Amino acid sequence: MTSPDPIPPLLWLRARICLVELIGELGLGVHHIVVSVIARSAATSALTAVVTARHIAYDPAELTHTHELLAKGMEPAAQAALVARSRVPGCGGREALRGWKITDAWLEPLTAEEVRSAYTTTPTTGEPLPPEPNVDYRAGLPIPPP
Repeated sequence: MTSPDPIPPLLWLRARICLVELIGELGLGVHHIVVSVIARSAATSALTAVVTARHIAYDPAELTHTHELLAKGMEPAAQAALVARSRVPGCGGREALRGWKITDAWLEPLTAEEVRSAYTTTPTTGEPLPPEPNVDYRAGLPIPPP
């Protein structure tokens, strides 16, 4: 995503710190991170990070796009959210789904019920959806701001 407006350097830096801290807090496993932003137009980006004891593997293009969109989501007029779907060693194939909204240019954890509600309600009609099998809806982890 190439933005017509430059991202302020402070937001660029905060977004970078935010992704590093988030991936560190999520720990070992495979993490699919999705950023959704409504600013001048709606946009979504996804990053898959595989975290092992020795390294973090990711697609550099995905990282760049997610980083840029997260920085855009930190702008004052933006409405943005981030979710992480994680598969971690020893969980028997279950996934953990966590969520955050972006407030004051940082991640604010959602409760487990807010995450469950977001994933089990049709956005357009408000109709309920069944919970996903093998998914644990969990609260977002607190990520201390810089």
